[in-house]
Amino acid sequence: MITRPDGKIGSIEGEQGQVKKVDYPGGDSKQFEHDKDGLSKVTEKNGNYWQKDSDGTWKQYDPKGSATGGKMGKIDIDEVGDLTMTSVDGKSEAIISPNGTIYRKVDGRVTKIERN
Repeated sequence: MITRPDGKIGSIEGEQGQVKKVDYPGGDSKQFEHDKDGLSKVTEKNGNYWQKDSDGTWKQYDPKGSATGGKMGKIDIDEVGDLTMTSVDGKSEAIISPNGTIYRKVDGRVTKIERN
């Protein structure tokens, strides 16, 4: 259970030490699939999904399986539901957490904060 100071509640579902689903406060949710190598797919509430490609990058697809053109270098989920998405060039990342999204450069400099 995730409870923010403003009272919004979310939840994390897991199995065998792996996060399977996060319901973020504010109504967003994501589902996570794992294979023998770790995280392999992230499905968004609207049906779009990110899938790890054979070259190690992540590509975004719409609900029908057509590529959207979105691409990330790395995607990780931690045990508290923070989803980190790193650009292909490794120079920026977004951290999607129960409290909102933080955009920052790889040196740690925050460029934008969005609250849920």
